[in-house]
Amino acid sequence: MKKLPLLLALALLTGAAQAQNAQNTQSARNGLARRGYVGAGYGAALLSSADPDKHASGGFQLGANFGYLFSAHIGVAASGFCNVYTSEYASYWGEPVGTPDEAWQRHIRLKGIVVGPLFTASSASGRFDFDLRPYVGFNTWSVDWSGDLEWGPNESPSTWFAGGIGLSTRWNCWKYLSVCANFDNMLSRPHRTNMFSTVLSLGVNYRIK
Repeated sequence: MKKLPLLLALALLTGAAQAQNAQNTQSARNGLARRGYVGAGYGAALLSSADPDKHASGGFQLGANFGYLFSAHIGVAASGFCNVYTSEYASYWGEPVGTPDEAWQRHIRLKGIVVGPLFTASSASGRFDFDLRPYVGFNTWSVDWSGDLEWGPNESPSTWFAGGIGLSTRWNCWKYLSVCANFDNMLSRPHRTNMFSTVLSLGVNYRIK
């Protein structure tokens, strides 16, 4: 019986400490919590096809990103991007063009806008946000050739439907600033050919209240 008051006091102290810790954690999250972001990114891009006759092309992406949460975990996201791919001695929609001895390059420019829901989970501290971004939209393809070919199958821009999914990790390094790493995989069907654009990028976002 003599130990009961000590046990009760210990329990009260433990509960108070846990409550204070939870309050401090919540205060920290409240200080970092922001509903949205807008920013820009740059990364490496790969254009590939399920058709074995088509060769993969490497390039880069410049992109602009936007996201806004309507609740703690669900919102909307949108992206605009410009991808540039360059490849030597590839094939043109399945038809080989040129020979390895001919000096030429194929340039593919892919521009588009996509939009979709945003699903977000945050770390306990509020320092990290993890995003899932399924999206649909449209993109515009243009192809041109340069080099020693006697002819060049340049193609005027054409617009096609696109869809894909993106994953992001955002580090909220400051109340108004976050740094993010993104992975995106998008499918489009120019000329009835399944083309996949895979992008790994880094970006900086301004955080919207």
